[in-house]
Amino acid sequence: MRKYWFNNSRFQKGGILLFLLWIIMVQFTFAQRTVSGTVTSAADNTPMAGVNVIEKGTLHGVMTDADGKYSLSVSDGATLVFSFIGMRTREVPVGNQRVVDVTLESDVLGLDEVVVIGYGSVKRSDLTGSVGSISAKELEAIPIVTVEQSMR
Repeated sequence: MRKYWFNNSRFQKGGILLFLLWIIMVQFTFAQRTVSGTVTSAADNTPMAGVNVIEKGTLHGVMTDADGKYSLSVSDGATLVFSFIGMRTREVPVGNQRVVDVTLESDVLGLDEVVVIGYGSVKRSDLTGSVGSISAKELEAIPIVTVEQSMR
């Protein structure tokens, strides 16, 4: 009878040990943790909905919900970038924190050159179409009975 070298129990034990070590190393290589928190406005300390929260240097990101809350899986040593139209962009290193609460300040100078359109936002200088504006006083002067009438 011939003995094959791979039937050796020493080889099988070593292979299993090597496989388990490889699994553990993969776990540490792709270590990620979940970071959550709330984004509020510095002016009145209210929660901000729709704030972009992105892990710097990646495409991983989320938007805050109606209560200003977010939850995002990030890698170790990550930095979160918080941005919103009309607010100063803020970068916050995560470190060992699981909860990162952020307050955004308004950026009045940057808001003047941004135009919000139905499918995004662009700088006024980059806009190629025509833009109409209406003030709050003009809206208040119009009698509105239904939502459809307000859209005209």
